[in-house]
Amino acid sequence: MQGCVYPYRHIPPAAEHGYDRSKFGLPENALTLGAFVTLLKLSTRCLAIWRSVLERLPMAYLVFSPLSAEAPSLIT
Repeated sequence: MQGCVYPYRHIPPAAEHGYDRSKFGLPENALTLGAFVTLLKLSTRCLAIWRSVLERLPMAYLVFSPLSAEAPSLIT
């Protein structure tokens, strides 16, 4: 598509950053699904769909991006 921009940045696997599943209490055979967007973008409808997916995949976990230091706290 003319004028289309696809912003892509390769990020190495988490293990290369020193993270491993056991640090977060995740089983080795767990399927981890990522939602790496600001939490404000997750509508009620979107969360309902994620819930439906997770109910069908009992060994799956949904992982969210950490809040940045600049982001206001949404958790009280």
